[in-house]
Amino acid sequence: MENKAGTALPAQKQAQTQEKKQAQTLATASVQELMDGVSLVFHTLHTAESGQGTKPPPPHTLEIHHCRAGRFCCTFADGTKRTLVPGEIAVDLLAHKPASIHFPDAKYSGVSLVVDIPTAQPALNEMLHTVTGATLNLAALEAAAEGAGGFVLPNVERNDALFSALYLAAGHREDVALLRLRVLEILAHSCYAADAWQQNGCWQYQDRQMLAVRDYLAAHCGQHITLQQLAERFGLSQTALRQRFTHAFGTTIGRYIRRYRLKTAAHLLLTTNRTIADIAPEVGFQSASVFSVRFAEHFGLPPGQYRQAAQKKCKIGQNEQKTGSSRIE
Repeated sequence: MENKAGTALPAQKQAQTQEKKQAQTLATASVQELMDGVSLVFHTLHTAESGQGTKPPPPHTLEIHHCRAGRFCCTFADGTKRTLVPGEIAVDLLAHKPASIHFPDAKYSGVSLVVDIPTAQPALNEMLHTVTGATLNLAALEAAAEGAGGFVLPNVERNDALFSALYLAAGHREDVALLRLRVLEILAHSCYAADAWQQNGCWQYQDRQMLAVRDYLAAHCGQHITLQQLAERFGLSQTALRQRFTHAFGTTIGRYIRRYRLKTAAHLLLTTNRTIADIAPEVGFQSASVFSVRFAEHFGLPPGQYRQAAQKKCKIGQNEQKTGSSRIE
């Protein structure tokens, strides 16, 4: 490789240039503007690290992140850490930038709802009042996020239901109205959760030991770990471990690990060509047949049909985008 003057670049410089090009291909972000002050950013990454932008973030801007697959870890300037796992929502301010971002599984898939509060508040309130007669207090949600340094909503079943429509409608212009309604529901849910937790005088997500338990389970989801082994590892009684985990995450340890395994398997089905027999043991199932039964119970389709349906929908979406582009031209 040569520079503009025709001299060869040092090997180290070539390696850095190659790494930057590779990082760009490993991380994609698709932005969809829904209305003034409200946008969705769909993330797909296959890398362990993420760079930080140097541009100062705008004030009074909310970020609500939903993790679909992988783990999203942030370390802040004061040394605190936050890890988002599949099914969880993080509510924060854009100005509360982490010092570093890390993806322990070298992959991540999710969506971020970005709301410029001064710009979006009037239109959002008009929409919500028309539908329900209520209004949103985004200023209170901003204050809650600022006071807590960001917080996480761990009720995974409710979160997945809220965000499922966003992924299904992503990129489809005719579904913008549906997306706007779902955004209203997500914001209302976040406001209600923040208000309820503040009134109780605590944030359920402050149990750092349970964060460590959850991260350990996620990192070893392919292994069979008994409650006794887990309790001994973290120096707790089995009763205390069960109670504190349920209080922190709104679900039992068993249900959490089953959901995490199945969501990890679904991500592998959609992003790789690996066989079902290959995926099953990686996510903790001893046989492909048992895995297929549990997968169908959770997602409504066996693994093979789930992959085929997703591929078919992807092709339809690509054809619709091509048709739309040709009409614009």
